[in-house]
Amino acid sequence: MITPPHVALACLIGTGAEEIYKNNGSIDLGTIYASVIVINLFFHYVLDVIPHGHTLNPFDTGNNLRSFYIELAISASIILLTLFISDQPILIIVSSVASLIPDCVSTSLAKFKLPITLKKILSQIQRFHFFIHWFEKIDENGKRIVPNPSKFELISQSIFVILCIILIFLLKLK
Repeated sequence: MITPPHVALACLIGTGAEEIYKNNGSIDLGTIYASVIVINLFFHYVLDVIPHGHTLNPFDTGNNLRSFYIELAISASIILLTLFISDQPILIIVSSVASLIPDCVSTSLAKFKLPITLKKILSQIQRFHFFIHWFEKIDENGKRIVPNPSKFELISQSIFVILCIILIFLLKLK
């Protein structure tokens, strides 16, 4: 899944958690934060089970920076919009960051030299993440083949993002 659907869902989850916290005084903020992190990690993998392409492949040596900047701008806009209407902006930021942890792990392993112990731990997370990406193939050299998104995938992800934004506003308007 490209970044905006993960971020849009994270902002929706953060906004929902914010409303639960506001309307239920018996739940402490620490429990809300922990729940948001776990829920976002879970839904990251749920979204990733759906076949999708990637506009930016961290495993390629060449970078498609235009696509990266477009994803970054859309994701940042969603976060900023949600922060603007939020009562708990830190909760929205934590939610957004948590939703991207599996992708950050994969990118870190592909792009950075890490201490061996950290690399072993992160490799286990990455192995599960690759398992979830069941539709991706590995070539004869052991390199991951990451497809570009189809027009249908981009349109369906755009619709998903728009629906998440609408739901965020509906939660805040009630």
